[in-house]
Amino acid sequence: MYLRPILRKFEMEGTVFGSLTKTDFEEIQVRIPSKEIVENFNNRFSPIDAKIFNNQCQIDELTKLKKAILPKLISGKIRVNEVNQK
Repeated sequence: MYLRPILRKFEMEGTVFGSLTKTDFEEIQVRIPSKEIVENFNNRFSPIDAKIFNNQCQIDELTKLKKAILPKLISGKIRVNEVNQK
C-alpha cells in the first residue's frame, strides 16, 4: 500500500507494461518499522491469520466431501433421509 503511489508512476511509462529500471528501484525509499511495531502487528493479526488458515483448510475438506458425495446423491446411490423438525 505504501509503495502503490510510487510504483503507479512507472505504470504510466513504457509501452505495454510499465518500466522500472534498476536505478529507479534503488532510489525508492522504504520505511522499516521498529521491532516493537512489528511485534505489536504480529500479536494483533496472528490470530486472524490462523483463523483464515483454519477456515481455508475446512473449506478444502468440505469441497472434497462435496465432490465425493454429490455424484452419488445425483445417481441415487445414496439417499438423504428427511428429518421432521417441530
